[in-house]
Amino acid sequence: MQTVTKSFSGITAKCVVEFYLDWLDELIDRREHEGLSIFGHVAAGLYRLADARSVPFIVDGQRPFPVPRDAGWPGWRQIDPQEFAASIASRILDLEAREAPPKVLPHAIRAIGLTPRTASKDIALMQ
Repeated sequence: MQTVTKSFSGITAKCVVEFYLDWLDELIDRREHEGLSIFGHVAAGLYRLADARSVPFIVDGQRPFPVPRDAGWPGWRQIDPQEFAASIASRILDLEAREAPPKVLPHAIRAIGLTPRTASKDIALMQ
């Protein structure tokens, strides 16, 4: 799990962000040490997807394998980061509201380009 959340090419894909949000939703109610640890790693992975982007857009669409040398990728499109942030806002802000303090999701929320709703005193410090 830690290896997966640290693996990142620099290109953020819509489906990967949605996978992370699904994963966080499955973990949000776990309050034991292992569940909180996994939640933290997944939230850090989501943060990396937003903070370490090497291209100024989010990608969506299927990636063909093998990748054709001379043809485009059918159905592939670029999404503006603000448009994408708005499309996932209600979902990630709901997760933030459900997370117990000290909260780590506000860091990912800021990296995505949204404003967290958590009071500063309830946000975990980053290492």
